[in-house]
Amino acid sequence: MKQALGRFVFLAVNAEKEAGPELAKQFGIMGYPTYVVLDGDGAVLDRWAGYDKPSWLGSTEAVLADPVTVEARRARFEKSPTAPDAARLAMVLDSQDQYVEALALYREAQRLNLDPAKDYLMRIFVANFYGARQDAIPLEEVTKAADALLASPKAKPAELADVAYLMVITARGAKRPEMAAPYLEAAVKRTEGSTDPEVQRSRRDILPDYALLVLRDGAKARDYKRAAMPEGWMTDPDQLNRYAWWCFENRLDLEEAHELARKGAELAKPGRERAMILDTLAEVCNALGNRAEALTHARSALAEDPQGKTYAEQVERFSKPQDPAPQDER
Repeated sequence: MKQALGRFVFLAVNAEKEAGPELAKQFGIMGYPTYVVLDGDGAVLDRWAGYDKPSWLGSTEAVLADPVTVEARRARFEKSPTAPDAARLAMVLDSQDQYVEALALYREAQRLNLDPAKDYLMRIFVANFYGARQDAIPLEEVTKAADALLASPKAKPAELADVAYLMVITARGAKRPEMAAPYLEAAVKRTEGSTDPEVQRSRRDILPDYALLVLRDGAKARDYKRAAMPEGWMTDPDQLNRYAWWCFENRLDLEEAHELARKGAELAKPGRERAMILDTLAEVCNALGNRAEALTHARSALAEDPQGKTYAEQVERFSKPQDPAPQDER
């Protein structure tokens, strides 16, 4: 593989600095990381978004095995459709946040697939998930795609864990958290005893929600959440913020969340980083009934990041008589 990767010239671009914004605009970059593969003439051979090692290696191998431009692949697909071409074209659309169009091609890849070792059910599910986040795909389609994966004998334990994780987000967004329970239960069962580091990581990520939504045990959920936190998290402002927000979101250990968010704000860099943690601290204070303190922290967040629309809205909300704290996700 190292020899094969030697055929690429790698260029890392920060899309927010120097020539980065112009390049991001030129190639329609919608999120990070996005990988764009060009030929010697600057034509796009392939592109995809997101990183995990197996799929990244698979994508680079696919480019090397069949180095044709996206336009040439599209023309070839129209003349003679194949599952690999449908999937590669779908990934290009995926990376441009065109999930409805990508979904149609992933479904076509599944229909055309001749490789018994492969299927595209996970790709179909993920496209449904992100399409639903754009309100472009109905919730029922996300559930249907998740159910198809649960029923598939080809579904890998890590995939089921990822489905459960995304279904928790979907269920909370729909204000129906209970609908995630069967996916959590299936994933926890299938990942039990795995020695695969990727599976173990994914399992750790879903165990807190499993405890909350299946076992209905807040104390166990807290223990699982702490076990899933990375080493050194108690001195990392971002991780302190994540843990405090999780406590707020689930109404667990709010007094501790208050202390951890306060610590995170003290450790954070001035500006946007500190504003985000002050926002969490304000919400925790409000949930504890400390409206005046919540307003103080909300104003501090806005002072740290005056362009933050969320902070201005938070100040306005906390300036009014008491109202319920929001259940947003992060």
